[in-house]
Amino acid sequence: MGNRIREYDVMKAIAIVLVVLGHSYFLGSHGISMSEYISLSDNTVARIFNNQIGDWIYAFHMPLFMAISGALSCSKFERLSDISFKDYAISRFKRLMIPFYIVGIIYAVPVKFIAGYYFDWSLIKSYIWSVVVFQTPAHLWFLVTLFLLDIIFGALSKKKWQYSKAIFPVLIAMFLVSPYLSGINLIYRLFQNAVWFYIGLCFEHFEIRKKLSRGGIPLVTKLAMLCHVDPVALYIRPCTY
Repeated sequence: MGNRIREYDVMKAIAIVLVVLGHSYFLGSHGISMSEYISLSDNTVARIFNNQIGDWIYAFHMPLFMAISGALSCSKFERLSDISFKDYAISRFKRLMIPFYIVGIIYAVPVKFIAGYYFDWSLIKSYIWSVVVFQTPAHLWFLVTLFLLDIIFGALSKKKWQYSKAIFPVLIAMFLVSPYLSGINLIYRLFQNAVWFYIGLCFEHFEIRKKLSRGGIPLVTKLAMLCHVDPVALYIRPCTY
């Protein structure tokens, strides 16, 4: 996977568009969510987007992003035997957590604070809640979750356990109990997204993408298989934002 894989680039582009669309109508400001605002509006198009299309996007876009992340991590995990786990963990921290803190401190928290997202909280409390205990890190939760997944599967890869038959049932169980942990954002995100990350990892490791390409399977079918969107996912709603 040294060279860029065009199919994953296309999938990432689709996922980015879905994320932009999904976030284009989401905002909590001064105690009024966009959903509540739309419910008071006569804009039929906006209401349809919020009630139908928005639900579909939120069931699909983050599983896709996580699956792609897992697929692109495959070669990285396979090269772990060449470096120490400590060096690997430090490199992932620099790659994912440093941007999280920089963007969170300079941009994300101040913007949400000005918009009234934190209600009557002080700016210091808002920072602590968002970038220290990770309860309300906005869109930046993705970086923290991906960092934790990289560390967990990196450790499993070091032990050669990442493709153990016991992994997938555990991840499914985590996914199913995740709605009951929504009050603990860090654990909730990790439990909800680990299974999608692992599906992507297996998708690439077992060369499913290549096998489908040789069989002439179109990109859209691969995308659906990679995301594995099903009624359970739509019911539980993998990510809220």
